[in-house]
Amino acid sequence: MENMQPSRWYYRLSLICLIGFSVAALLTIGFLLSLYYALKAEPTFYQKAIAVSRETQTALGNEVVGKAKSMFEEISPTDSHWELKLSEEEINAYLAADWLASNPDPLPPEIRNPRIAIENDRLELACEVGEGTLSGVLRLTLTSRFPEPNQCIIRLREAHLGMVPFSKEKIRLWLGDGLKNIKADCELTDEEGDPAIRITFNIVPDKRRGIALRPEEARFEGNSLVFSGSAAFGK
Repeated sequence: MENMQPSRWYYRLSLICLIGFSVAALLTIGFLLSLYYALKAEPTFYQKAIAVSRETQTALGNEVVGKAKSMFEEISPTDSHWELKLSEEEINAYLAADWLASNPDPLPPEIRNPRIAIENDRLELACEVGEGTLSGVLRLTLTSRFPEPNQCIIRLREAHLGMVPFSKEKIRLWLGDGLKNIKADCELTDEEGDPAIRITFNIVPDKRRGIALRPEEARFEGNSLVFSGSAAFGK
């Protein structure tokens, strides 16, 4: 009985399958690695902001408090207009050194170290989320408007985990949980389908003088955020 020898087509088919499976495996590994590094990507502004020393944060945080105190002292019945200008660095220092310290557990436990940047007249907010290999930096693009004095609406425009688009609905759930722990008049709402927070201000910085601030505008100047409004004097 003659020995059956594999044909040249058999060898070709085997070689094609071997190469095909190898290429597919390499592409899959490459895609997973690319996805991993895309999820792990951190915005440049966040890397710089998170590297600021504790001493610098404390010093800048104190500057924010000093600016606010000076602004309050300059308000009078004959000049009730006020304006407060804060840089990215000052806001980030206040977030790190003062706000989180004065608001125990204001954020869900899976969200840590928020920092901001001002880019193209929009506010970029980044924070760490998750744990271990499943962690990453979440970046939110926000806009704000004052529909009426003393009320501000902050709208979520975009969300990315690393460089990968992230679910706005997940952000909506986190916002709902976080607002329960913040001592402010806030409510979760929608702006043309985007998650948004409506904040109503009721600030009385000096009870002895009976001053109540009415924030009316927030605008961007370079890398600074400028708040302005008027003040009402009680009896």
